[in-house]
Amino acid sequence: LAGVAGKFAAVGTSDGLLFFYSAASGRRLAPPIVLDSPPHSLEAQVLDNGKWFLLVITRSGLCSVYNVREKKLVCARSAAPLLARPVDAVGGVPDSDDAAVRTDIYRNVANARVTWTGEPILTLSDSHVFAYSRDLAAWIEVAGGSAHNSEFARELAAPGGVGIVRSLQASGASSHRVPSLSGMSGLRRAAIESLAHLETLLECSLALSSAVDYRYYLATYASKLVSSQDDGVESAEKRI
Repeated sequence: LAGVAGKFAAVGTSDGLLFFYSAASGRRLAPPIVLDSPPHSLEAQVLDNGKWFLLVITRSGLCSVYNVREKKLVCARSAAPLLARPVDAVGGVPDSDDAAVRTDIYRNVANARVTWTGEPILTLSDSHVFAYSRDLAAWIEVAGGSAHNSEFARELAAPGGVGIVRSLQASGASSHRVPSLSGMSGLRRAAIESLAHLETLLECSLALSSAVDYRYYLATYASKLVSSQDDGVESAEKRI
């Protein structure tokens, strides 16, 4: 596999080695790096902040980001939990650890990119979007999750001034909606879920260091809190 950006090229071989070269001269930029398994995909990016990043996903599911210019590993985390789930011999979810438990790959990586600080963002084949947070040392869900009744779940990215979180919401939009809980009106449920969704988007904006998204969602959240008091959301005033 080969990944090429404006300043460098990366090559991953079938025996699990990774090579970096200068795009201008072909000069080798680092010694060969031994991966845990052969590479499945490479994504090379040269960003406006001068960073040269390579995102590597190996066949074992390990997702790593290298700062090629500084010859440093930014982060490495297995993406296998995002792509596979345990099932037993008859296809159900196992309730114990036994020899019959196997792994079922039920979705793939459709697109991969790196933030300006070097965190990987993976868009999966079912439109769910996950980013790795080095502060939390865990994958976080950015889009396409459980907020199906939120009025912001299918928000389209407006032209100009749209940050990475808002653009990912548009790309990971889901049309699936779930029925309202018994005894809860659709309006009240939508208001409660929309607030929770906006709180998630605020935290994702912080995690991905997107100031433009944070300002947008903070203003939207404040406006929604005011209107939610009329929708029967008891905690709206405390949240304000």
